[in-house]
Amino acid sequence: MINVSKEMAQKEFKSAEFHVLLWPDNDANLYQTVLGELRKKNIHVHLITDILENYQKVQTHYEISHDGHPNALARRKIAEYVIDEILNNKTK
Repeated sequence: MINVSKEMAQKEFKSAEFHVLLWPDNDANLYQTVLGELRKKNIHVHLITDILENYQKVQTHYEISHDGHPNALARRKIAEYVIDEILNNKTK
């Protein structure tokens, strides 16, 4: 599905880059398999564990209580990362 999305995006937007932000999974084997497949297909992968400081230790710090989805802090840090590391590096 991700590879098809990449192909569709590149067909529609010729000069666009395709990036994936990969969230950790409780199943470490599945996570490593997905990560390996994305990298094999030359998809730019950015790990949430590299973006959100100490994510593995303080995961709940980045989640909406009783929901598990990213909270405002997580979304802000991810947005800053996308701007600083993906968008700004594109022009370098």
